[in-house]
Amino acid sequence: MEDAMKYELSDMDKMGMRKIVKLFIVYELQSAVDLDILIASITAGVRNATKRLPIMTGDLEVDSSGKAYIVAAPGSQVEVNIRRFKPTEHKPLSVLAASGFHPSDMDPVQLLPEEPTAKNPVCSLQLSVIEGA
Repeated sequence: MEDAMKYELSDMDKMGMRKIVKLFIVYELQSAVDLDILIASITAGVRNATKRLPIMTGDLEVDSSGKAYIVAAPGSQVEVNIRRFKPTEHKPLSVLAASGFHPSDMDPVQLLPEEPTAKNPVCSLQLSVIEGA
């Protein structure tokens, strides 16, 4: 069995260690788009990206001397969490667009993946689909 890869952080990486970036991409799908095919395509794209950038699958760790690393186990993958909202569970895109996507209209607790407590993953993804929007 292969050992986990240990990536030392650059000085630039160390400056951003404590920052979590949360990104929302809002996109209206055409009616002809098959959501199951779209979800499968996104999942396959993430899987391909992690083959080329295995550091994405790692977790931030600090050794006993206080030095920070990213540790990635061979064959690990970034999990893409899928959340499908029913039309009654979230405001539709038309309402969000009318208010200019005001932050109070978009609940990050619903739309972002839960932050794990046991590990510190480098990358965590959630695809939130608002059906009927």
